[in-house]
Amino acid sequence: QFQICDGNQKILAVNAGHGGRIHDSHIWNASVISHHLEQEHRNGRTGTWLIGDSGYPLLPYLLTPMLNQPVGTPPVRYTDVHVKARSEIERCIGVLKGRWRCLRKERALHYKPEFAALIVNAACILHNIAKIYNVPEPDLYVDDIDQEDEDFLQNINNGRGRAGQEVREALIRRYFT
Repeated sequence: QFQICDGNQKILAVNAGHGGRIHDSHIWNASVISHHLEQEHRNGRTGTWLIGDSGYPLLPYLLTPMLNQPVGTPPVRYTDVHVKARSEIERCIGVLKGRWRCLRKERALHYKPEFAALIVNAACILHNIAKIYNVPEPDLYVDDIDQEDEDFLQNINNGRGRAGQEVREALIRRYFT
């Protein structure tokens, strides 16, 4: 599943059409959002970014953390802020799964993928309605954190990754040095 939320944990986009254990980068590459942002970037609309974890490709409009950097350096300061901002989506997913327990991985949806995707989409809509009406949040549900395969990530972070590196490095120079 792939989600985008804002700083208030309102779900702005969801792609639940990929069942099973499919890598984030494959879901991203198949998404309408990725194609839209690529086109926007080609048309010169720059200066806005989504943030993703290290499972996503680094692109000029999709920023990922910088792993394994020396302590106290600008890349570490960037990554600290990145992780803090990205915690909003983790919290959003935790609230979503806390409220809709059928979405938890130990309670897999035993339906055809298309129908399971509709259930996820409905839960996301109801989540947003609950946010609007200030329905108290349930206890957070926390999934095990996936450990990414670094060789795999290096293979997906090629091509447009260089342009993404340039954007990320410029942001680090401007805001974190």
